Amino acid sequence: MTTTNNDREITACKALGKAVLMDAIKALDKRPRDKSERVLYKELVAWFNDDSEGYLFAFMPLCNWLGLEASAVRRMLRAKGKV
Repeated sequence: MTTTNNDREITACKALGKAVLMDAIKALDKRPRDKSERVLYKELVAWFNDDSEGYLFAFMPLCNWLGLEASAVRRMLRAKGKV
């Protein structure tokens, strides 16, 4: 089977999506030290809890696109006290 440019682009985009999700999860480990970091942290927690599907890199469509169950990701993060 031959890999097409489209297949490579999809693979690259999924890698980007995975990196976005992993970066967001890692960012939850960094406790905010000042007001601006607290604002960003609250926005990050809100992103994980948002059910909207209005854009590709919203939490729900990103999980769907990566083949992940959003509710399972949320349960894991809640069990670790992150969201």
